[in-house]
Amino acid sequence: MPPTAAQVRRILGRLRSARRTEQGSLLHVLRGLAETGGGSKALLEAGAVPALLELVRSSNGRERKAAAEVALAVLMQLGKSDQNTLCGPNWKAAMLAANALLVVVRQLGSSSADSQLFAAVILGDLCLGDNEAAVAAVQHGAAGYVIEALQRPADPDTQQALLYALWVLAMAPQAAAGLLQNGAAEAIASLVLSGRVAEQAQPQTAWLLRDLTRGSEVRTRALARTGGIRALLRLMQHGSLEAAAAAAQALDSMLGDAPAVQAVAIAEGAIPALEAYLQAHPDSPEAELSERLLNLLRTAQHPKQAQQ
Repeated sequence: MPPTAAQVRRILGRLRSARRTEQGSLLHVLRGLAETGGGSKALLEAGAVPALLELVRSSNGRERKAAAEVALAVLMQLGKSDQNTLCGPNWKAAMLAANALLVVVRQLGSSSADSQLFAAVILGDLCLGDNEAAVAAVQHGAAGYVIEALQRPADPDTQQALLYALWVLAMAPQAAAGLLQNGAAEAIASLVLSGRVAEQAQPQTAWLLRDLTRGSEVRTRALARTGGIRALLRLMQHGSLEAAAAAAQALDSMLGDAPAVQAVAIAEGAIPALEAYLQAHPDSPEAELSERLLNLLRTAQHPKQAQQ
């Protein structure tokens, strides 16, 4: 039988005044409750979100940092459990009302990989489909924190979470412009070209590069100048099949009716790269798309021959 909001409030009351060891035990109880639909509902009704965020805010000292890490895990799980949706409306409303964005963004700079992972997932879920929240996150410095974190060695799950957060932010046009101004394109291209993107995060990386430029030739040209085209070509040639498909679709959305970007792609070796991909994967789902991209670039490279 799920707990009531009153029962959870009693736990939260003890949490505020508990010693560190008891505080850890109580947090793990809350984490278990957050993993169930009934428990997450009771946590939200009891006002757990502001109480947990307060623990994260006061994360000074080793023991406090450990408590903040578990508090972040509970907050992340609440977002997943609330009404079994990716971003529960009750959870999101409670988080934004408690000014969670700034707290979560600062945790992206944590020295703990787990805290970074939890914060990145929370940030992505909070900003998904919310242009205003995405812009606010970038204004709070999310781009700098994530880019800095991506430069350091990270386990695949943490890297994927950080890239997920950037991808969600890139879906908001105003936030995407802020990401580019903060060097996101260069950072992601460098990550791909150095072969440091985990396989599980490769498709997401291709979508991220696409959405950094979606609907803007100015941003597309900026991405192309900073290695974005080369990064997508590498994902096509050396990434997983899913990553290659995502990269081909990203290239399709970027090249289109954009002669300047097509010229960059040709200079970056897109034609031989597409030829090699088609030779290696003639029956892939993206073969037809790749053939169309190849013809587009050949025509752009030799327009007079195409007219004959």
